Amino acid sequence: MKITGPNQYEVVDGEVIRVTVEAVGIPYNASYGPHTNGALWTITQHATAQIPKQIQEFTVPKSDGRFEITYGFGPAPADGAHYLRTVESGGVVDGPFRVRVIEGFSNLSVPYFFDTVQPAKKNAKKKKPAGKKKNG
Repeated sequence: MKITGPNQYEVVDGEVIRVTVEAVGIPYNASYGPHTNGALWTITQHATAQIPKQIQEFTVPKSDGRFEITYGFGPAPADGAHYLRTVESGGVVDGPFRVRVIEGFSNLSVPYFFDTVQPAKKNAKKKKPAGKKKNG
């Protein structure tokens, strides 16, 4: 994964993308939206009351993809309540970023854009140019 801008990434077919959302100071109430490219979510950690953090992954299919995460907020019980979100793959980590809970809002959509690119080809061994023959 390569970060190309805010919430924008370049990925390759078959790459596994992990998205983590954690509630801080409020009960967990975030949802992960469907992928427009047909990729399916796999939940690797469910959020609980004791650990309000959910981790989900998807494998990049063979097409350009776009997916959206929708944070559904309940009433903010205290100032400073927020979510932390992180996107990561192959050692590249984007986040954690704080998403502030604003009282009176029930939903906040945060889109993430993924562009599928061809993987870089490994350099083939280059032949050394033939040296000049010496006369003589």
